[in-house]
Amino acid sequence: LLLSQISQNAGLGTADKLVFEKSLKEDEGIVPNVIGMGARDAVYLLETRGLKVRIKGRGKVKGQSLSSGTKVVKGQSIMLEMG
Repeated sequence: LLLSQISQNAGLGTADKLVFEKSLKEDEGIVPNVIGMGARDAVYLLETRGLKVRIKGRGKVKGQSLSSGTKVVKGQSIMLEMG
C-alpha cells in the first residue's frame, strides 16, 4: 500500500496524514524490531533502511544483533538469528 492509501484507510485528515507520513520517514533512520518476522519481510525492511543483512538458521527471526530503536548507519551489518 502507498502512504496515501494507508492514511486514507486509517481515516486520517490532512494534518494527521502529514504527521503520520513524517513519522514513517523518521522511522527510516531507526533499526526496526523484526523479531517474529519471516526472513523475506525482515530482510526487505532492513535493506530498505541501508543495512546489510546476514541470516543464521531457518524459520522466523528469534534475535537480531542490532537493537531496535538504534540509529541506522548505512552499510552497517545486522545478523538475524532464525529459529
